[in-house]
Amino acid sequence: MTQSNLPPQNLDELINVTIAPGQTLDDAFTAYDKYDEEVSQNNAYNNILVPAQTKLYNIVTDKLAALIGASDDLSIYGKKAEVQKALTIGIREYFALTQPSQVRGLAALHLSEEDEFEVLAKLFDEHIGAGRLKGVQSIRAFEGMTRNKKATIGHFKRALHGQQPTFVQAGLITTKNEYIKRRFSGYTSMEMFAYLQPKLDAAEVDYENDKVTYATGPIEQLIYFRDEHLKAKK
Repeated sequence: MTQSNLPPQNLDELINVTIAPGQTLDDAFTAYDKYDEEVSQNNAYNNILVPAQTKLYNIVTDKLAALIGASDDLSIYGKKAEVQKALTIGIREYFALTQPSQVRGLAALHLSEEDEFEVLAKLFDEHIGAGRLKGVQSIRAFEGMTRNKKATIGHFKRALHGQQPTFVQAGLITTKNEYIKRRFSGYTSMEMFAYLQPKLDAAEVDYENDKVTYATGPIEQLIYFRDEHLKAKK
């Protein structure tokens, strides 16, 4: 088996899009549907995102144990620098597994530890859709725990572990949205709506009150609408 036949090893490979000359919307949707197949999404979830989240958790908690102590009863109040350092290393290793492109060249910036945390925290929040996806907590919330006088290592570990399923699912969603943007980069929402309208009409989909919303809104919104009403019925 050649390398090209292997499943993607990271999200960079998963969303690597090549737009062939003369690509039509039929071609684009065929490629998108292959990307969105269960086998592809299961691979991204089970073999890329879950192991990366597990590694992030293990690295962060191990580093905190080294910097503060291993006992769950130890306070993290006022330990902002230590928590930032642990999160920085964990996030960097997370991206090394999931999106090497995000950390490639990071060392060349010669950032301070605090600035590196700021960069990586911003990238991670964008990756999980913090502030955009409902219920997704910013990675900065864990740094914020150092302002709570009652917060301990145990509280931190439990909170971080509890967010893992949400982070995995959010990463899957934002990756899909990025793929959609790349795959359909040459088309407008209006153009795509015109392409899909006959298919929606043939499927007797009632969208009369939402035509303008879908025709002028984000492309990914229109694709999700198409998936819900057309793709699911195939």
